[in-house]
Amino acid sequence: MDFHGRDSAWSLLIGQTIALLYLIVVVPALLITFHGQICNAALPESPTTNCNSSSNYKKGSTFESNLNRVFDSLLQGTKQSGFNISVYGESPDKVYGRLQCREDLTVDQCYTCSQYAMTTIQQYCGNAVGGSIWPFHCFLRYESYDFIGQLDTDLGSIYAEDFRGDTGIFIPTDFHSSAQNLLKKLSGEAAPKTTRSALGTALDSFSQTIYGLAQCTRDLSTDDCTQCLSYSINKIFKSYPGYAGVQYWSQSCIVRYEIYPFFNSTAL
Repeated sequence: MDFHGRDSAWSLLIGQTIALLYLIVVVPALLITFHGQICNAALPESPTTNCNSSSNYKKGSTFESNLNRVFDSLLQGTKQSGFNISVYGESPDKVYGRLQCREDLTVDQCYTCSQYAMTTIQQYCGNAVGGSIWPFHCFLRYESYDFIGQLDTDLGSIYAEDFRGDTGIFIPTDFHSSAQNLLKKLSGEAAPKTTRSALGTALDSFSQTIYGLAQCTRDLSTDDCTQCLSYSINKIFKSYPGYAGVQYWSQSCIVRYEIYPFFNSTAL
């Protein structure tokens, strides 16, 4: 018997089996992981929407006409300054509206986000007499009552990204204190500014860059902006400890931190 030939055959068979297992098990796993990373990176940011469905207006009504005028006014005004308030009509059909873009957006980006917000809120809220939407880059709200300049931390929405899905990321013990300190710093910068907004970065002890945003609606006073941001920062670190990134939106302000750049760095 040719033992050398038999050993060669067994070696070849084992080698082919290992290669086959690699193709069947390992490669698909790698592709799934890689595909997941690509998909996660490419996923569009879905808007958060709240609708005031306490009552509905009728198609062709005076309220609908006033709402359309408010939307047109908001769109044109916000395109130039990044913020606008519009009020139109007489009670009980009076409509109040507010639209604001993130400060790092260009004029064209602000206009695109504003158009998207108006189209989407009408799709989501239908004939509701009030609603608000956060497409992550701009913020639109309309109501049948006067909410302008009023602090409102209700209807908060949180989106958190967990570290447990990112096995390649090492998190130092001071990461979250660094993130919290960054948001507090940005809060102090944002409140007294006319834009009521601040963007910035910080490093943890392992030189991991943390990107942060603190923004209030511009119709808030400095004190109310400070209160809204403080409430939101405390909320996210109390409710969502241990996360790689968290975003919290209320009716009056937004706070966000991430381990990747989510804003235009030239705005810094």
